[in-house]
Amino acid sequence: MKYIIGIDIGTTSTKCVLYDQKGTVITHADAGYQLIQTEPGMAEEDPDEIFQAVLTTLKQVMNGIEPDDLSGVSFSTAMHSLILMDENDHPLTRAITWQITVLLSTLMN
Repeated sequence: MKYIIGIDIGTTSTKCVLYDQKGTVITHADAGYQLIQTEPGMAEEDPDEIFQAVLTTLKQVMNGIEPDDLSGVSFSTAMHSLILMDENDHPLTRAITWQITVLLSTLMN
């Protein structure tokens, strides 16, 4: 049997669903993470937590499924976010999420 995986990387959790090719849900998993709000208007996330949530949920839904039986993977993500990276592709910042308003208010003043 062939399968398809859908992964939704949301603002406070990642959801992963395994479907058969008829669209029937076979299994699903989710893993949450904290929205970091250190001051009013701030909304950040830890990119390593998000990545670990993706790996964790993917491993859970793939339990007992052979990789060769996977036809495709689709990703959906939470709006617009920014992560500054160094030359070795390591995060320099937390993920600055679409919910942040502190920068807009600074620009407006």
